[in-house]
Amino acid sequence: MTNIFYTITIPGEPKGKGRPRFARRGKFVATYTDSQTLSKENEIKWYAIQAKIPKIETGEIVFTVRVYK
Repeated sequence: MTNIFYTITIPGEPKGKGRPRFARRGKFVATYTDSQTLSKENEIKWYAIQAKIPKIETGEIVFTVRVYK
């Protein structure tokens, strides 16, 4: 099995994912992601697209995260 490595550099301060939010919609409860988390997720997605990382649908995926301040 061949290992393929991809590198993404995301500038900025590291931030943990926000907790899910809940809102009542009549008799139901809707779950949503707060705007800051959604914005950061979209930023990371943009960097992944720029790095030309393909969508991986099957198989094993291993992540190594290095955080620098």
